[in-house]
Amino acid sequence: MCGTITAVDVAARRVIVDGRAVAYDALVLATGATHGYFGREEWAAYAPGLKSVQDATSIRSRILDAFEQAEATDDPAARASLLTFLIVGAGPTGVETAGAIAELARNGMAKDFRNFASTGRTTGACPGYRRDHVVPLACGGPDAVRNMQWQTIVDARAKDRWERRACGR
Repeated sequence: MCGTITAVDVAARRVIVDGRAVAYDALVLATGATHGYFGREEWAAYAPGLKSVQDATSIRSRILDAFEQAEATDDPAARASLLTFLIVGAGPTGVETAGAIAELARNGMAKDFRNFASTGRTTGACPGYRRDHVVPLACGGPDAVRNMQWQTIVDARAKDRWERRACGR
């Protein structure tokens, strides 16, 4: 149930949601979250957050629109630009989004899009960020794209120091 909770009566096992009393057996309060842009709020116009079904539908639409525009163009540079996706944030949502786009490009486009080859390959660099292993190589992590994420250089340096100690290196 979604709504605005204005009161919780633990003794009576009820909550007041949008002005209505609702009884409960077990109560889990999910207070929600906001999108984080690391102090770069100007990214919000280009990097929608992913906190709701509406957000996911909007992102999916933008990705499919990019594939359709890439299919329609004859300009290789424009096509490459349209098929380049930058994911800001390397937490679970960012990693899952990167994997979903790669999977879609590798397996979901062949029958509908014929004018370009989709490899689902992830490459590139972003100033101020670096690609890093989720499970460090020093700790036995695989050297594979599925074991990598982007993180800020500052966070990466701190993680490197922690990993060297934790992995005995």
